[in-house]
Amino acid sequence: SSLPMLVPFLAGMPGAADQTPPLARLPAGPGGPQALAAAILPHFPRLSEALIGVLSKLLCHWSEAGAAGQLQQADAPHLGADCCELLLEALLRGRQAQSADLMVLRMKAASAVLRVLPRSPPASAAGAQRGEQSALKMADAIAGWLMEEIGSTSLMQPANQGPSLSSRVQGCSLDDRRRLAFESVAWPLCLQVIEN
Repeated sequence: SSLPMLVPFLAGMPGAADQTPPLARLPAGPGGPQALAAAILPHFPRLSEALIGVLSKLLCHWSEAGAAGQLQQADAPHLGADCCELLLEALLRGRQAQSADLMVLRMKAASAVLRVLPRSPPASAAGAQRGEQSALKMADAIAGWLMEEIGSTSLMQPANQGPSLSSRVQGCSLDDRRRLAFESVAWPLCLQVIEN
């Protein structure tokens, strides 16, 4: 019941896509109000298709990677690195982190974040550098999730789709599971990002 009131704070009011969401207006320093506000997300609402869409759009549009063209202004609204890390934590490792039903949606969201480009060209080398650093940090978080979550034996398939993935890889070592995750998920996703 609290989720409808949380979404406008994260992404702005419905129909106001051109307006800055309240979260991006908060100070973005390490451990500041923005990060504290985002810190509740991994613990508060359950992941849903709508929330996954909100979080991925928020990261793509307002992270330093997406807002690199506006960062020459000292008070330009954007999401700081700490906030982006917490949003990704909620998106990829939220309460339903083991739900196979949401895996496709979360993979699509991760792919969208990996492809993020600045909304407008950075006006300075410093802005471009901040944008690239932000993109690399988010890619690192996504890579860590892929290798840990998808390569783990705890990931379960939907009950109506036969044996779970965990039962199929239970006898594999940690290195084998990570290699399987890299070969079957991480590398194809990288190729898709490169080709597009």
